[in-house]
Amino acid sequence: MINQETNINNINYNNNNNNIKDFNYNRCVPSDTTPGTASLTPAGADGLASLSLDGSFVSCVGNPAEEILPRNWRGLKIDLFDNSVNRDQTNLKLGISVIKSDGTTQNLRAHMNSPTRYIWRGVEPVDAVNNHWTMIKEIQQEFKESQIDYKCSKFSLPHKGKGTEIVGFLAETDHQWLVILVLNAKRFDYWLNKSGTTSQSQRNGNIIASKFIGKEKQPLLSLEDLGL
Repeated sequence: MINQETNINNINYNNNNNNIKDFNYNRCVPSDTTPGTASLTPAGADGLASLSLDGSFVSCVGNPAEEILPRNWRGLKIDLFDNSVNRDQTNLKLGISVIKSDGTTQNLRAHMNSPTRYIWRGVEPVDAVNNHWTMIKEIQQEFKESQIDYKCSKFSLPHKGKGTEIVGFLAETDHQWLVILVLNAKRFDYWLNKSGTTSQSQRNGNIIASKFIGKEKQPLLSLEDLGL
């Protein structure tokens, strides 16, 4: 575990300053998953939420008041699993559920235990110099220069093994996890608190931190609400 809050916050802060100037995003007030909303995530190591939520979403340092989503995403659910048998080690996996603009949900997962150099497996030399992979290289360099331990992996479709070019980064402080998603040469930073973010059923499914960014679906008005 690292205990370099200043360094990791600087990485996050610099990215936020860049994102605030870009209007091609949804900005949302985030909320860590609480026991009241944790039932949105099914228990189990492969159980990712199939949500039908409504909403729109810049991540400030450590405890963001706002976070960013791609413009065509209505919501994002992030689950961090630790599937290790021996608690002296970790077997971490990131699961994300993307709620698209049409209301459909796409689940992706990334196993976070491989050496960080494996991220470049399968990347053709001609692609390694495009904007997307250049950004990934820059993020790796940021972590290296800041002497922050991190993990990274490509996301794939659950159960199908089909990989994507969406890359997830994971770093740890004493109280939070920093999750960085990179897609289409765009970077999105999210903070997951370590305490108070999971229900018992989630913990039973090896989820150690969880968060939804977006606006939860509002219940339909009843006739009584309309005074009819």
